[in-house]
Amino acid sequence: MAEIARGSVPRVAGVAVLATAIVVALGLTPRLGAIGSARAQTGPPAVAVQPLDNFVTDGSVDALASARGTLYLGGTFTRIGPRSGGGVALTPVSGRDDAFTRVDGVVDTTISDGAGGFYIGGAFDNVGGVPEENVAHIEADGAVDPSFDAPTHGTVLALALSGDGRLLIGGGFDEVDGSPRADVAAVAAATGALDQSFFPTADGYVRAFAVAGGVVYLAGAFHSIDGVSRNALAAVDAVTGALDTSIDVDTNGVIEALLVSGATLYVGGQFSTFGDQSRNGLAAIDLDTGDVDPTFAPSTIGTVFALADSGSELYVGGSFAYIAGAIRLNVAALDPTTGAPDQQFSAFTIEAATASSPQSFGAVDALSFNGSQLVIGGSFTDVDGSPRDNIAAVDGMTGAIESDFDPDTDGPVFALALSPGLVYAGGAFTSAPRVLRDGLAAVSTSTGALIDGFDPPTTAPTSAMTVGDGRLYVATKLTPRGHDVIALDPVTGAPLPNFTIHVSGSISALLYADGRLYVAGSFGSINDVRRRNLAAVDAATGALDPGFNAIVGANHDVASGALAIAAQGDELYVGGTFTAVDHRQRASLAALGAATGRLEPFNAAVSGGDGSLATVTALQPAGARLYLGGSFDQVGGLERLNLAAVDSGSGAPDPWFRANANGAVAALAQVGRALLVGGSFTRITGHRHAYAAELDLATGDPIAAFQPHPDGDVDALLGAPDLVTLGGAFTHVSGVLEQYLAMYPIPSGGAP
Repeated sequence: MAEIARGSVPRVAGVAVLATAIVVALGLTPRLGAIGSARAQTGPPAVAVQPLDNFVTDGSVDALASARGTLYLGGTFTRIGPRSGGGVALTPVSGRDDAFTRVDGVVDTTISDGAGGFYIGGAFDNVGGVPEENVAHIEADGAVDPSFDAPTHGTVLALALSGDGRLLIGGGFDEVDGSPRADVAAVAAATGALDQSFFPTADGYVRAFAVAGGVVYLAGAFHSIDGVSRNALAAVDAVTGALDTSIDVDTNGVIEALLVSGATLYVGGQFSTFGDQSRNGLAAIDLDTGDVDPTFAPSTIGTVFALADSGSELYVGGSFAYIAGAIRLNVAALDPTTGAPDQQFSAFTIEAATASSPQSFGAVDALSFNGSQLVIGGSFTDVDGSPRDNIAAVDGMTGAIESDFDPDTDGPVFALALSPGLVYAGGAFTSAPRVLRDGLAAVSTSTGALIDGFDPPTTAPTSAMTVGDGRLYVATKLTPRGHDVIALDPVTGAPLPNFTIHVSGSISALLYADGRLYVAGSFGSINDVRRRNLAAVDAATGALDPGFNAIVGANHDVASGALAIAAQGDELYVGGTFTAVDHRQRASLAALGAATGRLEPFNAAVSGGDGSLATVTALQPAGARLYLGGSFDQVGGLERLNLAAVDSGSGAPDPWFRANANGAVAALAQVGRALLVGGSFTRITGHRHAYAAELDLATGDPIAAFQPHPDGDVDALLGAPDLVTLGGAFTHVSGVLEQYLAMYPIPSGGAP
């Protein structure tokens, strides 16, 4: 038994190049993917327990803000959706049936149970919080069937109901329910109990089943069944599993799909000979004779992964550019008798080009026909000129796109099954259905639901946000040079008129306080007026405050900038990478008059190793203390590695707070008597705390209550009234998928 993954079969060389020419000839243009990045913005958060079933974004979350029960997310993402896992039940108009439980892993195959539920197989170990090893039964109410248990040691790629109360399981495994089984088995459909009498053995993975007339047809990448030569296709007795000799058709490749219709068995895959006939990727067998159908020979250039029929049409999906002499990109409808292409049906699927894959045109891995529509799943971004990510529905007669069905997944769809009113989709995705939110989205802090009514214009990448005066202020890039700040309606996301701020460089932080909007970053002018790295504007109009003119950075500073700002009382604290403020020495941290911008006596003397220039990227005032994080080695002449507390009046280092971090600190937040810390570190005060930690506010000692263990940098922290949110470049938290975003409910007792 070999552990295998979907899509491991190599595709025919030259198909992508040929498809390129076809796409150009048809006037179709693949969409070019874009990659961006932005620096973090921080805010005030809280303590948590277990993560919520929150959202998945397709890019980093770098900025957070909250107001009046709404959590705002900003970053480099363009889409956001619920964390669905590898399986999702969808309604005909793209909605998700939330009753259906999440699958933690990949779903490679699914079939209807005939009663509103579904059997699923793949590579997973948990369904709805219940341990399920690679095969499970989800009932009509969306819950895991507690009476079904068939643990399978290896990936499951094929499922079928035998018609007599059993479930057939195929894939790449060596054991089912503790008993040896070589890639094929049968279990009781009600309980999952292994059928001890059904015991065929394959010497390679099984990818497809078809059942008819007391016979089970199985296909895949094997070369023998029970030691008897059978290349990729075999028939066994449905009850005993004994080899059925009525079918013995040799092929020189791999078979991916089977379909029985009447007395015909259709076979799809990657091969060039079938029996003694020349057949490329698609063939048919007459089940009455066991012979290859001589009249059905629709040659493909590529691989066939999926088959479906409507009675009058045979639908074919895969990775191909031509079929039966006609141009068809990855999906086609054929005459089931002759194999001739249906000239009326025209649905082309293509995949967005990227810098690393400029000639990738995707594939269709799954098909399902519901009586009038053909549902298509696979790896694609466009169907017949309409944007569709990995799943779509087209008219079964014409192939025209069904505009109401656009669920959008963040990874390929490998399997589809239908029950009344539902489409169950399985694959290697983590989120579905997703919606477009280009750099900015809003979530209800009370329900955890995405706020549909908040639909702002394109703001990606969003580098910083703040809320004040009934507005949401967002730092983004609207023009090729410099960055901009826009003001949005916090409910709808609509841009507010007569508010424009443009800076000549980048923006790292925004802060609203007492009618002013402070803008920090690395720039030389704002609205064409000279300001170095820090400015204040009227929060209502965007007009520059002429009385606030702090010069952050010396003339000789290389790449100087203000990266963090925080206000407390009449003081405005600014951190960053600089050696002087207002031409007086201040290393990476200073305090200014919030109204005037004049430099205060406060001096923390932050420095790097051997006195080199340091960077302060996060600030959190807390009464008599100011907490700072960044990349530094000393504060006030004392060793403080990347995290420190100083007197908020003088800047003198606090002798009691010693929480050295072995990597940069990017975000800080006070929660009651605790301090939350995020960054790129893996240890704090010698204890392992990777990327996020909760510390005692007085001593800096780690607190065990909040240990999320993300697997990548945490760049933003925020605590709303009901939850604490982490944003960054991570994909998992405590081993659970939490891509770029993790939210935790605040305990009723609040922070410790």
